Amino acid sequence: MGMSFKCLIIFLTVLLFKPVYAATFLPNHLSVIMNEVDGWVLGKVIDLTYKKNLKDQVVTVVTLSLKQFSGLQNSEIPNPNNFKLMFRGGKWDGVNYLWSGSPSLSSGTSYLFLLQKKRDGFYLSGLSEGVIGSGRFNQKKVEQIKAFSLKRFGSISEVGRNNIFISRNVKNGTEIGSRKPRVPASGGSIEIAPGSKDKVSQDFTTIIILLFFLLLIFLFLFLGKNENFKS
Repeated sequence: MGMSFKCLIIFLTVLLFKPVYAATFLPNHLSVIMNEVDGWVLGKVIDLTYKKNLKDQVVTVVTLSLKQFSGLQNSEIPNPNNFKLMFRGGKWDGVNYLWSGSPSLSSGTSYLFLLQKKRDGFYLSGLSEGVIGSGRFNQKKVEQIKAFSLKRFGSISEVGRNNIFISRNVKNGTEIGSRKPRVPASGGSIEIAPGSKDKVSQDFTTIIILLFFLLLIFLFLFLGKNENFKS
């Protein structure tokens, strides 16, 4: 059996294995950051103000209108249209306090923020690395973070109508739709988010196909050895 054919079989197997790896693991630097965060929020920037925190440090206060969040309790978000987070640097008494790595944000733009919880509130984790734009260019990174947070935090919540929280939970490795909203005073109906596709069966099918290709490689190599031995 020709060496080029063997190389082709190995190359096809690597291509088959690559999607399994990409669907399971984050890039290394993102994985490290995600292991250090207490949660994340996705929302539109409403306002940027400045203040001094408990350590007398100048910080920028970002006010968000939330769309999604994970790792936070519902009780930690009394008003999803007025959620606040902070990061070092800003303006105070007409002086700019620059802090290396601080992000540049635009009002009216949506971002995903990685968070750390401290005594005086939520802070941006990783500074500029902890901010991911919600545009098409960052869509893959956002989806990777969501997949990782489902495994770590167990759920992703969305802010629905009347500020009702709709939660996607994970049970036995499968994403299911569930509801953990604030019950509206009007007693209105609650919309339940539909469960997403079962990824377990997809991963199982991929593993079966991978094993089949590995078996083919073994047979081709074994047969090739026998042919060389006979000759």
